[in-house]
Amino acid sequence: MVQRNEIGMGMSQTIVLGKGYVGTNYCKKFPNVLATSRKSNSQDDTIYFELTNKDSWKNLPVCENIIWTFSVAESEEESQYAKEFFSYYCLNKKILILSTISAYIHAYDNEIIDENTPLDYAKLRIKTEEELRLQGAYIVHLAGIFGPNRLPKNWFIQGRVQDPDGIINLIHVDDIVYCINILLEKFKAKSRINICNGFYKKNSEVVNELKEKKEIDLNFSFPTTYIKKMNKKVSNKKLQDELLPDGYQFKSYPE
Repeated sequence: MVQRNEIGMGMSQTIVLGKGYVGTNYCKKFPNVLATSRKSNSQDDTIYFELTNKDSWKNLPVCENIIWTFSVAESEEESQYAKEFFSYYCLNKKILILSTISAYIHAYDNEIIDENTPLDYAKLRIKTEEELRLQGAYIVHLAGIFGPNRLPKNWFIQGRVQDPDGIINLIHVDDIVYCINILLEKFKAKSRINICNGFYKKNSEVVNELKEKKEIDLNFSFPTTYIKKMNKKVSNKKLQDELLPDGYQFKSYPE
């Protein structure tokens, strides 16, 4: 008998293209889903699949639900492969393509970014995603991902985040996994959705909380000089209003 997950989908019908951070955590939650890897000699149960190797496409079994986790295009060549592969394998299926919140054009400081915000088609990845959306894909824009072994505190320690007044848009990988299942269950072709926890904290606020929890050195301080960037707040209103159950609680950071 087909094993089923918490919302009733047949798990043997789901395949994860790309077993990176999100894909790995999804497979840990639901070990009966299929997954692919670009390593042809992978020691686990992943299926060898590489977008730019057409011979590997034949390795993929028939699946109703497809979760495409890696960038669809970083070059014109990859864009062409992505579009050809979509026609070959993804048409008329439930296909989620994981994207980024940087897909949107950020026009002014403290802008609220929602699904109607203009897209940055100068980015080949985003242009290609839109072409695939019009063919039936559901584009899922993820905020900054955190979770086990992926902690935002390291962004501060490593100096990747320097503006104390900057706003950080985040989403926990467990919330992503949960939302993915909801999106597949309530799939609507040619759609777009933002997945963000909606806690618009300043970097300084996050650091202060980390200090209180003794998760970062009490002597940590932001640099006195840095490049000031415009803030944005990624809206999850559509996600909450149309898809999530009432009272759903996203994980915040620090937890």
